[in-house]
Amino acid sequence: MPKTGMIAGVILVIAIIAVAAAYVATQPGGTTTTTSQPTKQWKIALLLPDVITDLTWNGPAYQAVSRLVAEGVADKFSYTEQVAVPDAVRIASGYAAEGYDLIIQHGAQFVDTTREAAQKYPNSYFVTTALLAPDFPSNASVVWSYLEEAYYLLGILAGRMTKTNIVGTLCPLEVPGIVEWSKGFKAGVLSVNPHATVLYAVTGSFMDATLGKEAAMAQIESGADFLAPMTDGPVLGAIMAAQETGKAYVFGCEGDTHSINPNIIVTSAIWDSYSHYKTIMLDIKAGQFKSIYPADLKTGGVTLTPFYALKDKIPQTVLDEMEQAKQDIISGKINVKELVQSITL
Repeated sequence: MPKTGMIAGVILVIAIIAVAAAYVATQPGGTTTTTSQPTKQWKIALLLPDVITDLTWNGPAYQAVSRLVAEGVADKFSYTEQVAVPDAVRIASGYAAEGYDLIIQHGAQFVDTTREAAQKYPNSYFVTTALLAPDFPSNASVVWSYLEEAYYLLGILAGRMTKTNIVGTLCPLEVPGIVEWSKGFKAGVLSVNPHATVLYAVTGSFMDATLGKEAAMAQIESGADFLAPMTDGPVLGAIMAAQETGKAYVFGCEGDTHSINPNIIVTSAIWDSYSHYKTIMLDIKAGQFKSIYPADLKTGGVTLTPFYALKDKIPQTVLDEMEQAKQDIISGKINVKELVQSITL
């Protein structure tokens, strides 16, 4: 065959193959067709019992989830403030109906509503804060921080530094879990100062700062010069009482509150809700959602904030003693979770 004929033949074969390939690509069963799939949008909803501007409970949770979106752990974040318990199921269900992956009811008062919403919407995941929830469905979980370990360290500080030999702790309500925080504080105080008096008061509210102030005032008038309040209302109330009297230092709780008055707030025992909620979101993505997510000193989910302006007033020996106790708790030499069971308030 002449070379020109051979070339023409090759060109004809190539053309036929090209036409055939184009034909296959246009057919319904053509394997060469590629279609882009929409990227999964991971969405988190947060239900808060109060406003995002507080410093001890709602605000830190809002900031934590906002950070998850900023870092790309989640793609969308919505929230509802001042959620009353009777409205929680309706609000959570609304988010679930819109396809939200993780719906957080941020408060121990939402245990029952979390369970109910999770039962109604099995394709979403639901989380609340509680010590235990053994009857939750598989798509619901609890987060809990063992702040009694951090309060044990604060008890060491207060027990060593009190000048009146009287300190106080304020609990919002006597509910399981939070009572242990007060017991942890008392255990820490007595571990270094067995002759100290640890006053205890129940304010009657998680959020009411007025009630917190009244209880704190009573303790200060009784001689307490260090106060360890728990949750938003008692913390803010204790700060107001300490500011008015100038006779006591205060330990913050759950959020870093030093900016309110850095000359009164020594440090804060905090639960790192950012690390908690990040772990949960990553577990959901990996198909490894768990029934409970605890936090303590060992996991790093519980910690103390810096001492800021008051650090120079704390003797190095006290700081060293607190650090040693922290390491003993982490290693298991000191078991605060068990120790508090024998403490009475």
